[in-house]
Amino acid sequence: MKSITILLATCLLLLSIKEAKAQSLKSLDEITKKHQACLDTGVDMLGCSKMYYLQVDSLLNVAYNQLRFKMSGSDKESLKKEQLAWLKKRDSYFKQQNLMFQRKFEEGEWGSDMAMITYSDQAGFVKERVVVLLKRVNKK
Repeated sequence: MKSITILLATCLLLLSIKEAKAQSLKSLDEITKKHQACLDTGVDMLGCSKMYYLQVDSLLNVAYNQLRFKMSGSDKESLKKEQLAWLKKRDSYFKQQNLMFQRKFEEGEWGSDMAMITYSDQAGFVKERVVVLLKRVNKK
């Protein structure tokens, strides 16, 4: 089931990204709107948020590679170091969130709604980085 979800997310992302550069910001907006529309249906909201996270995470890779492609050797190395530092920050943030969620879930305070919120929040964290990278792509 996970592989089908990942495949579907990848296909949807590839369909939504038609052009590089400025289109990527537009694609990010479209992904966000589709996520909200999915949530608005009230059906499988956890699945909506998981899909949103996967799509934003895929777009992060697209944005990173677009920017890297336009750079010289030393700039590429600097971007790599910057991205690795951001990934550590992301991993720490996600770990804290997941520990809090797990503790609250075990106490019976939170259920699948909180899992949905956690995925959406994690997608928002990644989305911020995507926007930073895409703005840099569009400057070059």
